[in-house]
Amino acid sequence: MSRAWRVIGIGTAHGDDELGLITIKRLRSESEDRGTWEFHAVDSAQRLLDLLEADASVILVDAIAQEAEPGTVHRITWPNTLLKSLRPGSTHVMGVAQALELAEVLGILPTELVIFGIESGDFHEGGGLSQKVSDSVPALLGQIRLEMRTLQEM
Repeated sequence: MSRAWRVIGIGTAHGDDELGLITIKRLRSESEDRGTWEFHAVDSAQRLLDLLEADASVILVDAIAQEAEPGTVHRITWPNTLLKSLRPGSTHVMGVAQALELAEVLGILPTELVIFGIESGDFHEGGGLSQKVSDSVPALLGQIRLEMRTLQEM
């Protein structure tokens, strides 16, 4: 079985939460690595579980809401206490941290896993990305492309 190389964007059409979806759309259209890398967009961390496997290299992209300045690009490796404090799911919907914890228990946590996000704060329905997040997308894409090359060289 060949190694899986995936970039997975998580998001919805709720303001800055659309970051993961927009990032995947841009990577699909611009990537030179389309033959090697798979690009997936999901609307919840629960759907993320369907795309994880132990023998994989995975980059996750999601909006991040912490204490940093909006527009700040984050690179997080798992496990990480910052990720564990990200917008948790409810009792009905799991968050990214809970999905990754479950993946670990199920034995499907990827060998290499890196999470990228942009500090966000505007999660209103249907409005698109805020200006600060939108302005940071090119830097985020550059970091993701670099990470893709780095993971392939490992």
